[in-house]
Amino acid sequence: PPRNRDRATVTALLQDGMGRATVVGWRHLSTALDANVPVITAARYTARGELDASFGERGVVTTRVDQAAVTQALAATLDRDGRLLVAGYSGGSKLRNPRGSFDDWPIRAILLRYTLNGELDTSFGDGGIASYVLEPSGQDGRQGRDFLLYDYEHIKTAGLILDRLGRSVVAVSGGEGPAVLLRYTPEGRLDPSFGTTGVVRTPMGKGSGISTLLWDSTGRLLAVGTSADSMVIARYFADGVLDSAFGERGTRRTPIGAGMRVSAALQESDHHLLVVASGERGVQLARYDAEGLLDRSFGSNGVIHTAPDKRLATAAGLTIDDEGVPTVAALSEDGIFLVRFDRAGPVDLSFRSMTQARN
Repeated sequence: PPRNRDRATVTALLQDGMGRATVVGWRHLSTALDANVPVITAARYTARGELDASFGERGVVTTRVDQAAVTQALAATLDRDGRLLVAGYSGGSKLRNPRGSFDDWPIRAILLRYTLNGELDTSFGDGGIASYVLEPSGQDGRQGRDFLLYDYEHIKTAGLILDRLGRSVVAVSGGEGPAVLLRYTPEGRLDPSFGTTGVVRTPMGKGSGISTLLWDSTGRLLAVGTSADSMVIARYFADGVLDSAFGERGTRRTPIGAGMRVSAALQESDHHLLVVASGERGVQLARYDAEGLLDRSFGSNGVIHTAPDKRLATAAGLTIDDEGVPTVAALSEDGIFLVRFDRAGPVDLSFRSMTQARN
């Protein structure tokens, strides 16, 4: 792995047509002037698993936006030309008030595009970065600071997907605000044909966050995430209008319990949707039909709950193999849980300790 000066967080793993893997996330700077400042980091590996020296600085790119105190990546994808797009949040500034503390903590949604060699693409947005203010700084900036730096309840998520015209759709939310969808043109400008001047706001309740965006078989947009203690799915038409025929006026909710967060969703070959949540109460896998109704033939009325004897992270990975078998991977304090499912429940549970993983 690339050398880190301090701790790092990985949020996305991508593979291009040449078999190269790109890992995206953030790390903390550890310099005298900028101790513990989170910045976006991306590393690209060759098909042989070596850092790709043609990308960034010896295979690694580090980006800080406008000298912001926080710059974090929560979602990423590759466009049709193989360029890396990264979505996340940014906030805070180096301006200080007379008492010496930061005094500007707005919450900004950011979308960055890089060239194939890892440089910010200056033909996109402003110098490679599209930025949108979700919440302006408050009187003391406390709300923005808490959301950006002290996300104890893990509500901070983001989604990113491209449409058939190469436009980027980004899902974000602030600390207390609604879920927000933004659509950008290939040039990195808000698309006025989407929602209201490129922006769609959907009230979902306190602590809401969209973690995954998908297109269904008819070209409608599915936004999947968490709201309070529920799994939530919202469906939109391609122009950003909420589909009121779906669920309850456009959204569908399924209780998942306290301490659980939705982190991934995938569509099966028959257009059913699998959604996974994890956290203090284990792993929960739900299966929905094309109209957002729970598949009652799956697990217990559409939901399978697995409660290992360990507290799991609120981010889990989901994959479906060639035979249609879903597998969930979730991190615990001392290892990785892998769970394979059939339609009735878990069929294979295994645990790999951190010691084994490092070896």
